[in-house]
Amino acid sequence: MKLLLYLPTESGPGARLQQVLAQIEAAHTLEIFRTLKTLSCRLRQPHYDCDLAIFLAATPRDLLDLCAVSHLFQDLRTILILPDRSDDSITRAHALYPRVISYIDGDFMEIAAVLERLSHETENIGWRRGAMAVPR
Repeated sequence: MKLLLYLPTESGPGARLQQVLAQIEAAHTLEIFRTLKTLSCRLRQPHYDCDLAIFLAATPRDLLDLCAVSHLFQDLRTILILPDRSDDSITRAHALYPRVISYIDGDFMEIAAVLERLSHETENIGWRRGAMAVPR
């Protein structure tokens, strides 16, 4: 599974998330971006090889920045980690249509569970497609 990871902060929640991802088998390949500029450049390239993007908005400003470039990841499955539980943050998050919403003060174990499930689904879908392509 290939993941794009936007972590504007190296310490604290960003480090915790990386530790969780390192422990699970599903995160085979990680592309980590620390700035919105580098993330935007990558999202402008074809991302058909990416299975999922995880965006950690450490501050409300990070969330606003992600909203500004949301057109670049409309066709990509995303997990969004919000900086707080305010109504404004939740409203902005839903406008981005993430598959999962989590919060920065959590332990990120729900994200690990989602990644494990998606990894198994991706493997099964690939196998079924191959099986269906065999003529009888």
